[in-house]
Amino acid sequence: MISRVTFLVLTLLCCSQRSRCQITSDHPNADPYKNFVGHWIGYNESVQKGAVVHTVLDLVVTEEKNGKSMRFEYTYGRKGEKDFEQITRYVELRPTDAVMILRWKGEEKMSYKTDGLERFAQDGFGRFTAEQQRFLNQQKVFDRGTFELQAKTFFYKWERSADGLHYAVTGVFSLARETNAVSTTN
Repeated sequence: MISRVTFLVLTLLCCSQRSRCQITSDHPNADPYKNFVGHWIGYNESVQKGAVVHTVLDLVVTEEKNGKSMRFEYTYGRKGEKDFEQITRYVELRPTDAVMILRWKGEEKMSYKTDGLERFAQDGFGRFTAEQQRFLNQQKVFDRGTFELQAKTFFYKWERSADGLHYAVTGVFSLARETNAVSTTN
């Protein structure tokens, strides 16, 4: 009788392990970037010298050819206006490591711990947060980004804290999808 019970328990464990493997491998090659790719229009509100500045924003997101990151091409304002600026940021998502890596063109990489990124990558839409502690002007600061992507909207905000408990919003990005893009860049 004991051997039948042992056999039953082992069988259940094996089936349970096989089911778990199937669940975790449902999205092994899921592309966390595909729903970001496209042309987005909207605005950025940021705090500059103590005042909130509202700037028109045009964002084109492409996936790099190697498939390991995205390129965010920001155009702030309109050509000929004083707030006009074009800048590039590279974004790498590592869902299984719960990490997001950001890099402005020509600058060092910055790594952020994430919460909810693995689920976000599996679903293709939703919300995740990214946090980082660093020193800025010899003071410890905490930066936190909250990102929400839906089929036609992309919203994110950045917050900063001196103690990791009380955060102030430093920038809000609210965008609507203009078009889906299919091309990739170098």
